[in-house]
Amino acid sequence: MELPLDDAADALVTWRKRLHGEVTVSRPRGGFPEVLSLLEPLKGGSRPRELLVAVGSHWTAYFDGGLNGGDPISAIGHLSRTVKCQGVAVRTNPHTYDRVKRPSGRMGSVQFQLFGPLDTDFLNYVRGVSVTFTGSRWEFHANGTEQVFEEPEVYETRRVRDHFTTDMLERYCQALGIDVFSPGAYGPGAVLLTSHVRTAPGGYVMTLAEVQEYLGIVSGFGA
Repeated sequence: MELPLDDAADALVTWRKRLHGEVTVSRPRGGFPEVLSLLEPLKGGSRPRELLVAVGSHWTAYFDGGLNGGDPISAIGHLSRTVKCQGVAVRTNPHTYDRVKRPSGRMGSVQFQLFGPLDTDFLNYVRGVSVTFTGSRWEFHANGTEQVFEEPEVYETRRVRDHFTTDMLERYCQALGIDVFSPGAYGPGAVLLTSHVRTAPGGYVMTLAEVQEYLGIVSGFGA
């Protein structure tokens, strides 16, 4: 979110209190990315723990403790509209899925979602660009208003998978003032929120190491 850390934290706390009632707030001192360990254990279904981390003086990054990776779209989309700011949600998954040998690994995906403070044709989405493997093929989508920093000529390349890459995602974020893949750009300020919600019965609860082993994730292997 294009908000200073304290403003983003106030907005998220207000929303979570309205939804869940009681919310515990703390300000951890650890550096990044070590501070992300505070989101553990990771949970399926409910995401009681959320972490906000300062990115310079104008942006705040959002992370949650979801078992299958973060789900920032609802939080970023809602707060961008209610607090009247710009927001960005990104995802990049390396493509390790192998349907020939056996159904294993993760399906590749690179996604960029830009939100604004005003309603558009679809909620407050301003622009969405993505390339995703669906299980049988790669699909590319570009919706909303094209931004000046985009590279639309790449969208016409022959191979669908190459229409939108992780390098392009990085450049798009840098154009907005976010060095998204540089750990040194995050912190030192952070706010941890814990909403008092129940974990769904039978829901998985795992450490990050357990999730990585289960999904076959190799740390440091990019898309």
